[in-house]
Amino acid sequence: MAQAEQTGRSNFLTFGEVFESSSAYNTEGEQKMLSYLGDADNKQLASLLNFPLQTTMTRVFAAGQPTDYLRFRLEKMMELFPNPYILPNFIDNHDMPRFLSQASQADLKQALMTMLSIPGIPVIYQGTEQAMSASRDAMFEGGYREDGESLDSFDSGSEMYLFIQQLATLRSNNPVMTRGDIEVLASDKSGAGVFAFTRQLADQEVLVIMNTANQPMLLNRLDLDQAEGTVFEQQIQANWIQAPAGLVADANGEVSVELPAKAAVLYFKTNTIAEVDTANLGISLDEDWTNRVISADTQITGRAQANAQLQLVVNGNLATATDIQVDSQGQWSAMLSTRHFAIGEQQHRFAIYSPDEKAGLADVHFTSDLAWSDTPDLSIDDSNDVQEGTGGPNGSYSLPGDPSFDKVNSQLAINQAEVYSVGSNIRLKLTMDKLTDTWLPPNGFDHVGFTVFIDLPEDQGPSATVLPKINANMPSGTWSRNAVIFGWQSSIYNAQGADADNWGEAVTPAPKVTVDKAQQAIYLDFASDSLGRPNSLDGIRFYLSTWDLDGLSAVYRPLAEDAGPWNFSGGEADQEKIWDELSIITLSE
Repeated sequence: MAQAEQTGRSNFLTFGEVFESSSAYNTEGEQKMLSYLGDADNKQLASLLNFPLQTTMTRVFAAGQPTDYLRFRLEKMMELFPNPYILPNFIDNHDMPRFLSQASQADLKQALMTMLSIPGIPVIYQGTEQAMSASRDAMFEGGYREDGESLDSFDSGSEMYLFIQQLATLRSNNPVMTRGDIEVLASDKSGAGVFAFTRQLADQEVLVIMNTANQPMLLNRLDLDQAEGTVFEQQIQANWIQAPAGLVADANGEVSVELPAKAAVLYFKTNTIAEVDTANLGISLDEDWTNRVISADTQITGRAQANAQLQLVVNGNLATATDIQVDSQGQWSAMLSTRHFAIGEQQHRFAIYSPDEKAGLADVHFTSDLAWSDTPDLSIDDSNDVQEGTGGPNGSYSLPGDPSFDKVNSQLAINQAEVYSVGSNIRLKLTMDKLTDTWLPPNGFDHVGFTVFIDLPEDQGPSATVLPKINANMPSGTWSRNAVIFGWQSSIYNAQGADADNWGEAVTPAPKVTVDKAQQAIYLDFASDSLGRPNSLDGIRFYLSTWDLDGLSAVYRPLAEDAGPWNFSGGEADQEKIWDELSIITLSE
């Protein structure tokens, strides 16, 4: 710093690394970062890599968790740091699995549009612009690649390169995108869904809207705080070629937009004022829903223009909207189902919406409170099948030699599995022979990974028999979902594009992972949405196996004949990577 000042650089940027994330709606990572920044009397570093934001963006864009997590993280970033505009923001780096190892390119574009539109310094890990998914693959021919090929991967005409280039140009040419204030206008607390924010600097304003869900979502009556007729002009879009060229504020200064799955659009405010026609549908509710808490299906009634065609849109989800026919007296009713709501105290919204007029009642907010039963639907005893450091299909494999792998009470051995269900949500409780968190993984456990294959009878998508990356096939039948869960990642895929070397197409939300160290238990919660919102659990099948994965690269540890510190031994490299397994579990309802 002294050398920089001697050469006239009094504002020389230095930043460091504190590899610390924050849990949802908490700031433990930020507090650790702040402790390294020092204060005016004891300056240490000017800035730090923004790991709490990186973790949150992965949760929201890759794992399909609530977009409100990102609202909270951005607001805390602006509130807590003395200069959030110099925080280096990033999506992934060389010390973690690449974003695309657990998400789709559509997800990546949303994350990039966010990172290049918010305060801070965007940092892009080389290879992101070429849509690389392997952690440390070489960019140029002659370097190491996970697949063993020697290729020159640099392409300045690739889709992702050009997308980043366009975003970077917008950011560089418009000070509002680097120095403007930020305000989050919309987010979803129940899961993946809408997210909207503005950047403002003097008379410049940027509006970013997106839908992180796998289905079309309603961005309902977004309050832009603008005069009637104010026009916002599109600058760039992701995953929505037919995005409106402009958005026009209505008489209330609001806009409503039907956002396709994974859509993201960036608009600039203009000086143009357009004429506006505002629909008057006369929609009202018969009851006050203020502070309403429900734990079962609930009837909603109200009034509207006679014979109107409306929809009940819950949590913005247009794909599951319920049609409402208003009668000749102007009365209507609709059933609000809780079958697909997540477990716990969850905040939701519903709208009564006219798809013809693209307008409706403002969002009504309410809370659901569902709980897992204390008694499992099924219990499976799996103890004593892998012991004394040996396992595998024939009991011939040995654990890696590193002493952190317990050879007596193995972290990879399942003692008991229990299955719980509420509506179409499914929980697997896995009681392990031993549970450790030696390497402080964010999911709370290490030295074991779970690969869970799920057969969904109602699913109309592709299915497969091959079990990706573990050199095995489904014991019987096919699978429609494949969850990969270890200490540093929780992801779920469908069978589109799945083969021996590829997991498939990432879907959301990813399984929620919680740990009870006292019970040596790991809980894997599968939300109804990740299972395709089945109307019945009958015939759904689970097949689960264990192996360990490298936390850095998200790669299954190798199997070899000879022992080594980090490889399993006692088998050929192309044999099954299965240490322990559960017989297929079939659900009924």
